[in-house]
Amino acid sequence: MTAHPPPSAGQPVSIANLAREVAELEKLSILLRRRDELTAEIEARGVAWSPVAVRPSEIIDGVAAIRGVSAKEIIGQSRRAPMVEARQEVMWLLREQRKADGSYRFSSPRIGQILGGRDHTTVLWGIARHAERMAETRTSPEIQREFGVEPAGPQPVGRVS
Repeated sequence: MTAHPPPSAGQPVSIANLAREVAELEKLSILLRRRDELTAEIEARGVAWSPVAVRPSEIIDGVAAIRGVSAKEIIGQSRRAPMVEARQEVMWLLREQRKADGSYRFSSPRIGQILGGRDHTTVLWGIARHAERMAETRTSPEIQREFGVEPAGPQPVGRVS
């Protein structure tokens, strides 16, 4: 999520920037709500679960196995979409690791070091991009229901004249 500085007193607010900020906040709200739903579901099943510290290599290996790439490719310099998306998922998962006091276990510079010496701004962008992808994987009717709006029925396919 990109933070935009507040406008100075007396200056007009850009509608485009405001709309972008609202969209980003809606995506974040969806992600947080989904996290809470999944946590409640895990606890309801009686699974002993806690956000246990996992080694970065375990996260990298796990993502590599699920996505069908190698750990070496995730850490490497490839800009091919499958590697970039896997790398960004690792960034997000590492960032979600928390200490007992709730603070982040890994800083963005540390995550960059773990992933082959990347800059912390690359890590921040990757985390945000992965969060956007996670929000986009929900269908439009699901998102509409999330905000109490009934879906508008079947959507037309192809061109509409």
